[in-house]
Amino acid sequence: PIVRIEGCIPIQEYLKFGYSFPSELGLDKYELFNTTLITRIGEGKLKLLARYLEVPSAPQKEFILLDFDYYHEGELETGKIADYLRKSHMHTKKIFEDIISDEYKVVMEIDLKGG
Repeated sequence: PIVRIEGCIPIQEYLKFGYSFPSELGLDKYELFNTTLITRIGEGKLKLLARYLEVPSAPQKEFILLDFDYYHEGELETGKIADYLRKSHMHTKKIFEDIISDEYKVVMEIDLKGG
């Protein structure tokens, strides 16, 4: 779950990710966001989707959706499928752990424990 501040989503409180605009534009508060990035990591590419979502049946329940897809382009060798999967898991796990703010990790751990 997320909590808005003055109607805006404080991305920096949840993610070590954000947008950077010239300060004179005053574009530092967001009511929603939807971002897709593709970058090279190792021998493959990582697609990252980060977006704000609202639960349609409960408008007060808002959250940030993170979706990671690591993939290898080109010919795949059948004997290396297990290695491809291991690398994919390793990269997506690392980016997830690194992108979540330390403060929000605490909230997520409490939520997982049912607290």
